[in-house]
Amino acid sequence: MKRSFKIRWIDIKNVINNKKIPQLTKMAIGTSLGVIFLIGVLLGFFADTEDTRNFILSIAAALSFPFLVWRSEIADKTHKQTILADNTDMFIKAVEQLASEKQTIRIAGTIALVQMLEQSRSNNIKDTEHKILNVLWYFMVEHSQEIFAFYKARKVNNITMKFKDLSGKADLSIFDSKVYANIQNYYTQFRIIIPILPRIQNDYDWWADRTWKVIFLDNIDLSGANLSDANLSGAQLRGANLSGADLSDAQLFDADLCGAYLSGADLSGTYLSGADLSGADLSGANLSGADLCVADLSDANLSNANLSGADLSDADLFGTFYNKTTQFPENFNHKVHNMIFVD
Repeated sequence: MKRSFKIRWIDIKNVINNKKIPQLTKMAIGTSLGVIFLIGVLLGFFADTEDTRNFILSIAAALSFPFLVWRSEIADKTHKQTILADNTDMFIKAVEQLASEKQTIRIAGTIALVQMLEQSRSNNIKDTEHKILNVLWYFMVEHSQEIFAFYKARKVNNITMKFKDLSGKADLSIFDSKVYANIQNYYTQFRIIIPILPRIQNDYDWWADRTWKVIFLDNIDLSGANLSDANLSGAQLRGANLSGADLSDAQLFDADLCGAYLSGADLSGTYLSGADLSGADLSGANLSGADLCVADLSDANLSNANLSGADLSDADLFGTFYNKTTQFPENFNHKVHNMIFVD
């Protein structure tokens, strides 16, 4: 009996999804079954006995089942087609905004694409989702190369970038300040895009051939960002402001975080093996259970940091600062690492 029901269910699905059957024919079949159901219900109510009534209602319900399935399928397809049509127009407009010379318009386009990405993911529309991801990714790749060229040119000319504070103000010439302001505008858009990646990197079909090594994020402000579970391995984040950010269980293998600001950041369970954290401010950071194997922590600030349960095997801790409230892993001997105690 169960096998018979399964076969009929498969047949119903095949009929609904069979493109060779005209839509009008499907509608006629569905409507006819719906009418049969109504007739069955009426006959059931006017039946002489309860057994007869139940029998007729059961038959009507069985005959109406394909109608209900058909209506559900049609409603779902119509819903997705409506979203797809709306998103196509919005997508074209948002991409045009992304290419604007005005920062406010570019930001509006970025926000629109992120919102469409979330909607596509919730409705499982993969084609649209991947199109948006590609646009956002290559936007970052293209403009991060411009940023990299700017920093590289200044380094070649032996002109040092001296940041006055975390607000992003720099000691630059009038010409360079305009370029630097444009860089900060791009970073504003990066800050909108980057936090969504932890939710999409589980889609390995899209992420498989991409790497953070091609994205230049030095000195970017990602303070307070939610990057838990993010795969940022190999990311270039020298001097980046990640204070108060949630990087718990993130993957930061071989990431360049030299001189980064990570004070108060949640790095619990984070994979930092091989990462460069030299000179980084990790004061008050939660590094409990973090993998810091072979990481460079020389000259870093670990005041008030929690490293309980962290793996510090073969880590470079030469000149690293700590204080009386710094929590180290069990049986860790900070004296043999030439660390510096501060009050």
